[in-house]
Amino acid sequence: MAAKRTENEGKYHILKDKQLIVRCFLFLLLAVRLNLLFGIPSRVILGTWYLCLATTNASIWLIRSIGIEAQSAGNSIILRNQTLLINAECTAIYLMIIFGTFILVYPTKWLRKLIGLALGISAIYVANVLRLTLTA
Repeated sequence: MAAKRTENEGKYHILKDKQLIVRCFLFLLLAVRLNLLFGIPSRVILGTWYLCLATTNASIWLIRSIGIEAQSAGNSIILRNQTLLINAECTAIYLMIIFGTFILVYPTKWLRKLIGLALGISAIYVANVLRLTLTA
């Protein structure tokens, strides 16, 4: 005779999965630390300032390539009817932080993590420049 199964036997309990809990904790810790780091005004952290300039220049190049007159002044895009100020929020840095954090805590080899970071962050950057170009 087969033994009777209890109601909870065979069910997955997320709180009993220690590896998942550790990875969630690492994700939260890394995401909070990186957001705090990049939350400092963009002129204080040169990397964020240079990312603003790179985003501005790439957007201006793409805007000009589709035939729209555009000029840059620092991190501003000057168009005929409007001026776009590119600050840290316009660079998609926070989306890159969240994406990078997910990749870093994912259980795989470091080479695959590096490839994922390079391809993913590049794709986010290109999509963001396209977004800014469509805004113009």
